[in-house]
Amino acid sequence: MAIGRQGLDLDGFAQTVNGHSLRQAGSRADIGLAGLGYRAARGGMHLGGEIELQPGPRSLAQYPRCVFGQNCAAAGLLGRVGPIYRLRATMGRDIGVGVLMSGGLGISMAKVSVSHAFAQAASAQGGSGVITSAISPFAVDDLALGAHVVIGVEHRVSARAALRVDLVHERLWVDNHRHVFILTTTTSGNNTATAQISEAGRFVIDATSVRLSLVMRF
Repeated sequence: MAIGRQGLDLDGFAQTVNGHSLRQAGSRADIGLAGLGYRAARGGMHLGGEIELQPGPRSLAQYPRCVFGQNCAAAGLLGRVGPIYRLRATMGRDIGVGVLMSGGLGISMAKVSVSHAFAQAASAQGGSGVITSAISPFAVDDLALGAHVVIGVEHRVSARAALRVDLVHERLWVDNHRHVFILTTTTSGNNTATAQISEAGRFVIDATSVRLSLVMRF
């Protein structure tokens, strides 16, 4: 199981409300991660490798949408990420009886599919408001490559089973040959909201999550 946050790094990803910039990231929950690894121990040190599969795709459109009667700006991509494959080398050390602290560094590969880009802006004052939105086709179908780093603590509960908590940070680079530009703005009284998104060439998906897993030893 994993709970984390995901954000996009685009060439132009501007969201402002009354001159104040916004940076948005969407939360997510994932259930269903599977992995297989090998670990060798000597003198309290553990060296090994792991391969991991996250089969279920997750949505890119995990950003708050504007509603009538509020000051808001939002932009993003409509699409999915997954499945994701990860391969990493690990190193750990015993820090107590049945307790192992470890870290890992590896490569990631993920299927990324995007259909549209969107931008939305809303402003409100004195009980009245205006909301505008724009959407544009932005077709991306790519096998993205990236890297990830893992820091974790593992507690052995039996001779063969352990509970493990990991902090995982991942970055995926998505190459594409499409270009999109969307700009929408609205004003109500003294309030102004603007959302802009532009992209050409490459964008980045960043994700950070905390994971709880059950590890079985064979």
